[in-house]
Amino acid sequence: MLTRPVHGWAEVCIGEHRLRVSHIEPVPEMLLTAFIRALSTPETADVTFDAEGWAWRLQSDRVTRLTILEAAAETYVLTIGVRELAREVIADVRRDLDAWSHWCCLPGRAEDQRALIIRLCNQLERLL
Repeated sequence: MLTRPVHGWAEVCIGEHRLRVSHIEPVPEMLLTAFIRALSTPETADVTFDAEGWAWRLQSDRVTRLTILEAAAETYVLTIGVRELAREVIADVRRDLDAWSHWCCLPGRAEDQRALIIRLCNQLERLL
């Protein structure tokens, strides 16, 4: 679901859809927290991303909706659910943990960021 971050950019890939995310937002924490909330409450996982110049929204429960937030909003409905996306995010974040730990944190804070990401991954795994 998440590509390895390179030069401040990464992509969220779901099915044939590839949407970019920027280092201006804490992407791993946003996704992990949204999935934790969705799996521990009756809420839908809901995250909006600023892709620097445009924005898009991911909503996931039994299906996933990707909405491009432009003047003429466009929504794609995918048959993948929140549990499958949550597993993919955990695997992708753990695979590239070093890169995500340096993603959007202040210099010298990568270890704190790493600990937070690991804690969120562990919390989400317990809910799956």
